[in-house]
Formats: sequence, C-alpha cells, structure tokens
Amino acid sequence: AGSHGEFEWVGALLRKEDGRRYYSCMRTPAGETVPVGSSICVYAPRGQPSFLAQVVAMWENERDDLKQYRCRWFFRPNQAFQASALQEEEQLQHPREVFYSDEFDVNYVNTIECRTIVVHSQTLPPGFNLDSLRVGDHFFYRCSYERQTRRFAPVEPPTGPVKARGL
Repeated sequence: AGSHGEFEWVGALLRKEDGRRYYSCMRTPAGETVPVGSSICVYAPRGQPSFLAQVVAMWENERDDLKQYRCRWFFRPNQAFQASALQEEEQLQHPREVFYSDEFDVNYVNTIECRTIVVHSQTLPPGFNLDSLRVGDHFFYRCSYERQTRRFAPVEPPTGPVKARGL
C-alpha cells in the first residue's frame, strides 16, 4: 500500500485551513496521479473487491504530516442489494453498474489502491456497448442509493466539480 511519505503532492499548496494543508493532486507510489474529482479503488479486506470512491478533497495534517483524503462512496450492486434485501435477479442491471451515494468518509492516502473510471451512464456516447466496460476497471452509474432508507433514485449527470458537505 505504501507509506504516507511515498505519496507526493503534485502542484502548489491550495490553502491552509484548520491545521491542514490542502492540495489538488497527488502521485501514488506506483506513479499514478490522483487529482481531486477522480475515481479510485480503495483497498478492501482480502478476498473482496476494492471499494470505489471519488476523491473530493486531499490534505496533509500540519501536526503530524499524515496525508488524508475525503471521498464520496459508490456502492457495488452486492453492497446495495444485500443491505436492502433486494436479491431478485432482475434488479441486477449490469455487472459494472455501481450506485452513487451521499456518504462521505476520510481515509489515509495509503488506502488508495489505484485510479479507476466511474462515469454517469448519460456521459457515455449514444449506443455505447456497456459490455465493453468489462475490460479494465471501468464502471458506470445512473442511480443513487441511500443506505438509511434503502432506496434507489435516478441521479442527474454531474455538471461541475464535486462538493462535499462540511468542507
């Protein structure tokens, strides 16, 4: 996974606030750049698929120099359906479909496995063959999932940068 020191900031300091130094991009030990707004795979327990998230902020703590990020989670079908007890076969639309959530979390940068691609289905070209997403680590979403109510709802494609509550 790499240590905090192996993750490097790319670009200038954006701002200092509340004991944190905020940046817009980092480089992983594998050499991948991860800008704010990008989708990532986050390490999961052994034998489970990676968690999927979108980076909404990244910073370094002034007190201990530990690097962290805030992310918005995507749920895989088995995470959403299992939690909502929706096990019917017709509920599974496509193996690469994930669900947008309104859940945010803060993690250390060394939990980032790699970058991935998660896009809204309406941003794909007309007639795009979703089966081509099986190659590589690409995903799409068209609905949100709210864990509290166990409900799915259509979600509009993004129109600008990600805004996280509490930032």
